[in-house]
Amino acid sequence: MRSGFYRLTFLAVSAALSFPITSLASDLAKPRMHEEHEFMSFSYFGLGVDSMTYKESTNAYGMGINTRSTSSVPVQRSGAYTAINDEWGFGIFTVSSLYGEDNPESWKTKSFGTVQTNDVSLKRTDVTITGVRQIDDGHYLSGGFNYSDFSFVRSNFKKTSTSDALANSVNATFDLPQGAISEESVALNLMLGYGYDDYFRFENEGLRTFASIQAGVPLFRRVSNTNNNNPTLTDFLASGYKAQLAAGLGWQFSEKLSVNYISEYSYTKLGEMQEANVIMPESTLTNWNNSIIAYWNF
Repeated sequence: MRSGFYRLTFLAVSAALSFPITSLASDLAKPRMHEEHEFMSFSYFGLGVDSMTYKESTNAYGMGINTRSTSSVPVQRSGAYTAINDEWGFGIFTVSSLYGEDNPESWKTKSFGTVQTNDVSLKRTDVTITGVRQIDDGHYLSGGFNYSDFSFVRSNFKKTSTSDALANSVNATFDLPQGAISEESVALNLMLGYGYDDYFRFENEGLRTFASIQAGVPLFRRVSNTNNNNPTLTDFLASGYKAQLAAGLGWQFSEKLSVNYISEYSYTKLGEMQEANVIMPESTLTNWNNSIIAYWNF
């Protein structure tokens, strides 16, 4: 009798324990959802290459003058996201060239072809301060301000065989700048965006994916150029726009650390500015940035 009682007792206890043990094993196998908002905060730093293409165009003197230059330079990406609660947070994100590098640039017209060549070195710095509203399952909306500082230095100016013909057609002389000329274009943009990041969903090890899209318009623009003491031009609610598309993936080693690859494409178009006889041409800047970034939450 006692042996039968002990056997029944053992079976009952085993059955009672088997459910929570099986349930616990099942729970451990599942991705763990973030339960506290502090796990959603993170910082990051990375290095990469920024491939830039810069173009200017103007119809001054009815000539349809265009320039084009390209450059690939190393950049750093850094920033931090801070969660206020489960739904709201804010971030500060930066991208900046480590240095510029001389590359050829040509000036072309519809009627006279290439009329000038020179070297140009391109650099940029972008700082974005944005608020974030978590929607559901890793999706979020963002809105804030982007400070963009794009600069270049032109040097080694040279005429072509059609330079003087262009000048004669408008009763002018073709005088090349002496030394180097630098220009800086600063803009404050209002940006809105949408994105997805499964870091906001899970904290377990494994593949991490993320993507985002942002678009905005310049609220303020300031352009300065050192050529012949040109005045600094400013404009509020300037014409133009800025758009960015980013996607990436990586590996989440723990809830505290991940390493990721990100590819980001941005397109900025700014309208022509003019004051008296000084013209800042319409410009477009495209950036394709590819970087390896470490994220942490310590």
